[in-house]
Amino acid sequence: MRNVLVIGDLHCPFDLDEYLEWCIEQYETYGCNQVVYIGDIIDNHYSSYHETSADGLGGLDELELSIQRVVRWYKAFNKKGTKVIIGNHDRIIMRKAQTSSIPSK
Repeated sequence: MRNVLVIGDLHCPFDLDEYLEWCIEQYETYGCNQVVYIGDIIDNHYSSYHETSADGLGGLDELELSIQRVVRWYKAFNKKGTKVIIGNHDRIIMRKAQTSSIPSK
């Protein structure tokens, strides 16, 4: 039997500490044996197609903080059967490359 914990929209580095704690609790409470992230692991605010904040993080700062935050999730749920679906925020860089006529190959 599979009990799947579905985790959505982390938007690292802007994810809440409480969300990780809550997900760990749900995983244990319901005897989950698989984790599926349903996209938007990294926010990529700096490269958004929408208006960005002048006070926001630059690309490198956001990426470095995101990596630190994602590592916490990796350590918590690095179990066999973990799946990650790429979301629209995760695809922003690929979409910007396409918009700029940068070939994908």
